[in-house]
Amino acid sequence: MRPWVIYLLLCLSLAKATTNFQKALIDDNLPPSSSKCRAQNVKTSFSYSWTNASLNFSDVNTPHERNLFLVEMSNGLPQNDMSEPKGWTLRISKAGNIYSFKGPWGQAVAPQSKETSPFVDEVWQDVALSSDLNNPSGGRAYFIHQAGAYFDQVINPTLTSPWYSQFAGAYCSENSCSIVSWSQQAHFAISFVPIALLHI
Repeated sequence: MRPWVIYLLLCLSLAKATTNFQKALIDDNLPPSSSKCRAQNVKTSFSYSWTNASLNFSDVNTPHERNLFLVEMSNGLPQNDMSEPKGWTLRISKAGNIYSFKGPWGQAVAPQSKETSPFVDEVWQDVALSSDLNNPSGGRAYFIHQAGAYFDQVINPTLTSPWYSQFAGAYCSENSCSIVSWSQQAHFAISFVPIALLHI
């Protein structure tokens, strides 16, 4: 099935907000998890409700975090037990990238201190670059970010808020989440249409 058809179907499913429909479309495009990845005696919890948690990010970009939040996952184990440091909580954006991973070690993701890249650069994400098409000095950047585009109001004064990659569908169950997003060019203005539909 072509990526744009999957994206269209997932967007239509959002209109009816049926998790089973999104799950069926995503399952058709993702293989099942390996049995070796299934943890014993561990129960992962999921929350789709954003909370103003202390994530140790820079004040510069913290206000943007609420707009990109999709789900928080936790294994429910203590995060302050240094003798048994197995507890963790992570946050995943609507684009499917991990932007927060906290445990006994603290915050494992960069502090988001750059004003031009609020949660779109220093996060855990897939990126794609075409060495044939990428020519930034010639005004033709071809660099796709899973998280979204840079927020540079000097270069692009029409931007009023960060442009995050488009959410297409998700479901979480047992110990995993599956998310589909339409990744964006990292730089505006662009000469290319992003065609990377990511299944995470």
